[in-house]
Parts: sequence; C-alpha cells; structure tokens
Amino acid sequence: MDVYDSKDYRYARDWMKETLRLLDEEGHSSTVDLSDVYDHLSFAEYKLGNLKRAAHYTRLMLQNDPTHARAQRNVAYFEELIRTEPEKYINQDDERGEEGEGETAESRESMTQYERYQSLCRGPWPLPKEYDSELTCFYYDNHRTPSLVIRPVKVEVVFHKPRIFMLRGILSEREMDRLKELAGPILKRATAKNADSGKDEPAHYRISKSGWLSSKHDPLGYVDRIDRRIEDFTGLTMSTAEQLQVVNYGIGGHYEPHYDFGTDEASFTDVHLSCQMWNWVVPQYFP
Repeated sequence: MDVYDSKDYRYARDWMKETLRLLDEEGHSSTVDLSDVYDHLSFAEYKLGNLKRAAHYTRLMLQNDPTHARAQRNVAYFEELIRTEPEKYINQDDERGEEGEGETAESRESMTQYERYQSLCRGPWPLPKEYDSELTCFYYDNHRTPSLVIRPVKVEVVFHKPRIFMLRGILSEREMDRLKELAGPILKRATAKNADSGKDEPAHYRISKSGWLSSKHDPLGYVDRIDRRIEDFTGLTMSTAEQLQVVNYGIGGHYEPHYDFGTDEASFTDVHLSCQMWNWVVPQYFP
C-alpha cells in the first residue's frame, strides 16, 4: 500500500485493479477483503476526478456489504456532485473508459502530459503511413570533422514532428564494458532535488543508482576518448559539461517526467552552472 499511503493514486488504482483481476482468476481469498479493495479503488478514482467510476466501485462495495454506512453516504455524495457540477467533477478518463483501452489519435490529443507519458510506456504510438518516407537513415560527419570522415555517425530519423534522431554505434562494446567496470564500485542511490528543502534526497519517482566518471577515474583514457567523440559530433565543448554519468535502472527502475534543467534563470551567475542546453544519452540493453 506504499503508493496509496504516498498519495500516488494513479498507481494505487492500477494495483487495486490487479488485485481484483487476481481475485477473479484465483477465486476467494481468506487474506483479502473484497470490500476493502473496492473501498481503496473508489477513493483513488475520486482523488483522480473520476466520479462515475468512484460511484461504480462504491456500489460494488455495497453489493458485497449492503450495511456499510460510509459507502451508502459516498454513493449519494458522488451522484450529487455528478448531477450538480458535471463539468467540474467528471474527469476525461470517465468519458474515455479504462485508461489505455481503445486509444486513438483523437483520444491521445485530449491526454494530459502525464497520461501521454504513461501511454508511451505501454508501447509506441503508431505513426501515420504518410510519414514513412520521412523516416530515413544517413551518415553524419559534422561538416567533414576529421575523425568523422573516417568513422561517420550513423543517424536514424525516428519521429517526424518534432524531428527526433537516433545516433547508432556511438560506443563500442569494449567502451561500454569499461564504463560499467569503472562505475560499478561508485554507484549509489540516485537523488532528486526536494522543492521544499532544496536538498538532494531519494525520491519514489526516481528509482536507479548512478555514479559520475571523469578522466581521473580512467588511466586507460576511455572517458577522455568518449568526451572527444561527443565534441566531434555535436560541435560543442565538454569544458562546461558535467562529468559522465552512468546510471543503472535495474529491474523496474524508472525516472518519471521532470525538468532536466534549471527553471530559474536568475540563479545562474556562473557560466559553469548555467542552464542545461542538452543531454547526451547512450542506452545499453541487456537480453
């Protein structure tokens, strides 16, 4: 119940629905109270603004326990809100049906930013066929940069609007193995900035371990070589960049949508601490 207690009602709803699915498959459970599941699910839907669903689960709760006084009051309360202020209390999820079910281009247009993120996590959005011709591959040498003339960057256009490019084959297997070898001993639980305290603290929305590498960690010169390669294909200097960060997300690790740059321009008085311009990310997948 951690997600429920931490008021992460979207995931609390998902876990309650999974509990219902398992109960339906496995039959009666002596350790799980069905009314309790409906109760938590109803409250989660209410907090998400889905009053029709909240009322639905409360009615199911009453079918299981007709004498539950609070459930009786809640049904009346939900129905009154739906009747008197439907435009305020009926969330789009209520009209769209179960989240992620029957998504269309039109329904995606009405999604919030967080809902779009969740939808993309469930799988890629299909691109219209007319954009197929724009999804191409090419070699890039950054205006004949000497190192890239010999070994140009492989570029794939993966999305049309906005234009998103995937650079392939940037690091060799040996280079990636070396980074893991160097970072392994220094990996620690990643933190995020607490808006209230201003301190870097562990957060439930960032589940990973990370470590930072510079040339001083690597007498063999792999980190320096990678930095030079980044400079070559971006045309930017690494002198004002952060150290190379290695992140291990493990199983189930994630980092929810967040600002990856400072939003208060006035706080940046030193060029070395200026607002972040870009990120360079190299994912490595394991079978």
